[in-house]
This record gives sequence, structure tokens and C-alpha cells, in this order.
Amino acid sequence: GKDYPGAVVKTLRTALTVNLQIADAVKLTSITAFTHSTFSEREDLDFYAFPQAAVAGPGGAGQGEPFNRFFELNIYNGNVKQLNQEIRIGNLEGGPFRWAVGGLYWYEKYQQDNASAAYVVPRGLSGQKDVTLVQDNLPYTHGSRTTRHVSGYTLAEYDLSPHLTISAEARYAHENYQYVFNPFLTTSRVPLANGGYPIVVLVQPVPRNSST
Repeated sequence: GKDYPGAVVKTLRTALTVNLQIADAVKLTSITAFTHSTFSEREDLDFYAFPQAAVAGPGGAGQGEPFNRFFELNIYNGNVKQLNQEIRIGNLEGGPFRWAVGGLYWYEKYQQDNASAAYVVPRGLSGQKDVTLVQDNLPYTHGSRTTRHVSGYTLAEYDLSPHLTISAEARYAHENYQYVFNPFLTTSRVPLANGGYPIVVLVQPVPRNSST
């Protein structure tokens, strides 16, 4: 009978840029950045968790109809960590010839513990009773995504005249992704003694890898 907390996000961002003049027109630059964010969310996704009359969808004959027997909860928390490091050397401020060579490393780790579920309520009961019984005891499943990026680049440009400049750039980049997808939670077909249906894990976590 009380409001869901909704979403809470807390983020810390830091950055450090260091410039070192190693010659009259040549500069070495280091750019370092770090971000850490935590988040949580608890909400009634489809607004059908409160006592109500039966509501049928278009056509009136879908799975889980009437809707006061089938609704969704959005419950999860997690964190994200990011690290960015770039190093560059070159002359980008002189003239008429300017150049630079650099490299970038970028890392992100995203983790999420999820207890979101589509929930079935026994016929004749509203969702609110069963949400109160199970929402603080839902099984959390773990998912994650790890991204690693490495790239290098070079650029050069030359002023042919005050109004005409030619330039050339090249970059190589490689990214690797590692995923663990959260399994989905649903309800079993066997009711509990209190009249509700227990939450069960539909599938196990699924790992995946890819790169570009």
C-alpha cells in the first residue's frame, strides 16, 4: 500500500589532464578519467499491483487475462565502472605543418542484480497481497557486461595557404565485449499455501563474447 521508491542513481566522475612541453612546439598530453556509478530501481512496471477489478486487454483472451492476475515488477540494482586513458604526442598548435600520434585505452564494467519478474496472482485476488508477500524475498539474478577498447591514431595537416589546408588521418580500433545475460524470473504453476505463486528462474545466465 505504499509508493515504490523508483530509481536512485549516484555517480562519481573524476578527470586529470597533464601536459608536458618536451620541445618548442611538441607537447605530450595524458588524459585520465574514472567514473563510478551505482543505481537501483524498484517500481510497479505496469501499474497493476493495486486492488482493482479485472481488466481484459484488446480481444480479451490473452495469456494471464484478466490483468489483475498478471503484472510485472521492476526490481534491480548494480554499478558501472569506467576507466579512460589517452596519451598523445605532437604539434597541434604550430604551423604550417601539424601532427599528432596517440593511443587510447577504455574499460567499462557493468554489473546488474535483477529481481524483476512477471507475476501471476490466483484468480479472485488482487496483486497487492502477493506483491507484499514476495517482493522482499525475490531471488536476484546476476548479469554483467565488460568492454575493453584499444585504439591508436595518427594525423597530419599542412597549410598550403591561409585559406587551404590538406590533412590525413588514420585510426585502428579493437573492442572486446563479454556478456552475462540475466535469466528471466517468472512464476511456477504450483501455488503456495498462502495463495500466491512462487517466483522461479526461467533460464540460467547466458554468457556471450564478441569483438569488433
